[in-house]
Amino acid sequence: MREGLAALCGHHLPHITFNEFNMKDIIGIDIGGVLIKPAETKGDTSFFSDDYLATPEFEGAAEIIRRLKDERFGDHMHLVSKCGPKVQRKSLDWLEHHDFYARSGLDRANVHFCLERPDKAVICKQLGVNVFIDDRLDVLGYLEDVPTRIQFCGSARARDAEGDGSFDFVKCASWQDVADMLLEPK
Repeated sequence: MREGLAALCGHHLPHITFNEFNMKDIIGIDIGGVLIKPAETKGDTSFFSDDYLATPEFEGAAEIIRRLKDERFGDHMHLVSKCGPKVQRKSLDWLEHHDFYARSGLDRANVHFCLERPDKAVICKQLGVNVFIDDRLDVLGYLEDVPTRIQFCGSARARDAEGDGSFDFVKCASWQDVADMLLEPK
């Protein structure tokens, strides 16, 4: 494992590019815990409550995703989420309610769901994803064909997670950290 890679959490993030091999950059992004803030405690703004539309997004998510689209990935951006039919509907409702498609530039057709976490790897392989952002290390571990795996550690649960050293990943504490890592400096 590259020295210290897994220990990074918002400081001295490496800038990663793929175009030296003329590869098409394709990014996959999880929804819950990456776009949508998880409830740190059980409360009225939990995504699993009746008031799920009030669940906030992580600061800067839509704006940075818009920049990722405009400056690097174009239309090669996908949301990939594991959830059952009820949460799939809630996720789509939340994206519409928060005007996420318009604010981020993400295409509605680029939202994909699966019922089991390991199936995210199947979706990513089919789409050709070479960068993936998820808050769960177990999911990142399944993505063996994705060279750049980013753990979004905006929640306490994600920040406290430890990797087992079996794969490389980078931690980003915020959407600004994601931008600093994946976009050319301005």
